[in-house]
Amino acid sequence: MALYEQRADLPVATFTDLMAQTRERIDILVHSAVFLHEAYPRLNELLTERAAEGCTVRIAIGDPGSDNVQALGKEERFGHGIESRCRLALMH
Repeated sequence: MALYEQRADLPVATFTDLMAQTRERIDILVHSAVFLHEAYPRLNELLTERAAEGCTVRIAIGDPGSDNVQALGKEERFGHGIESRCRLALMH
């Protein structure tokens, strides 16, 4: 087990290796996690394969129109960036 101060400190391969090895369930709770699709374009295929082999896959992505996502954009001074990333994640 390891603790990383920032998500960027954790190699994307760690995420994908863990998902590839998982047999029972994958739960993803994020605002967008667009970085996963950008760094690993085969992500949807990997998750589909896991599900086809009986692994439960659940993904919860931030609602770009929600007050919480919009407030986060203001708090982080990222403007509509968080909303845009949520929309992009939904397209993936």
